Amino acid sequence: MERFDWQSTNIKDNLQARGVMDIPGFLYRDDGETISDALRTYTRKYLAGSYRKRGSVQGDPELQNFLGALTNSSDTIAFLNGFPTGAQVRNLKDVSELLAQILWISGVEHHALNSFRILNFDLVYPSHPGKILSPLPASTGTLTDDQLVDRAGSVHR
Repeated sequence: MERFDWQSTNIKDNLQARGVMDIPGFLYRDDGETISDALRTYTRKYLAGSYRKRGSVQGDPELQNFLGALTNSSDTIAFLNGFPTGAQVRNLKDVSELLAQILWISGVEHHALNSFRILNFDLVYPSHPGKILSPLPASTGTLTDDQLVDRAGSVHR
């Protein structure tokens, strides 16, 4: 089995390594790059308030401990091969790229790999417990179990 490498989770590196960058109409690439770029923009703007000063990224003990745990090869539970070290995550750009990649893997990539099963699951009505067949309540508040069952329709009774 090939050893996991963090860098292989980067969409652009992954697509280049698989030789699919030039396939016309390859929506995973086209949409994926757009979403990946949006994640990087979002994380940079989100983190900008926390890392305003030069050296604030390397001076963040929680971030450095997190990076240290994932890059310590003697820790066989948390270690991620190729994950950036504290010395490699030096500034806002570096930490926002890292966070964007984590969001990519845990959100977009996870959904892309598992959405076929989820889609099939959602199409089977009894397996979709969140479906409400009656109008939504006119006011906000808490629904009782009986009210929720009434709104779900007869298939749940």
